[in-house]
Amino acid sequence: MPWTQYFSNSVALHGAFWHGGFGLVRSHGCVNLSPADARWLFGFTEPKLPEGWAAGMPGVMGSEPSAIVVTE
Repeated sequence: MPWTQYFSNSVALHGAFWHGGFGLVRSHGCVNLSPADARWLFGFTEPKLPEGWAAGMPGVMGSEPSAIVVTE
């Protein structure tokens, strides 16, 4: 899944290219975003990844993850 950002164990924000029903219940817990929105959010949040990286795990990179608050 493109532009994945985990925020609670195995629950993540990520791009979903296989449907267009955003705003509807479509997942088993993850927050599905359009690929364009997921890419923007991935680039907007911290920690910034080194050039050429596509993913990183908090702690491994030596920094804290971004705080994410999910509301209805």
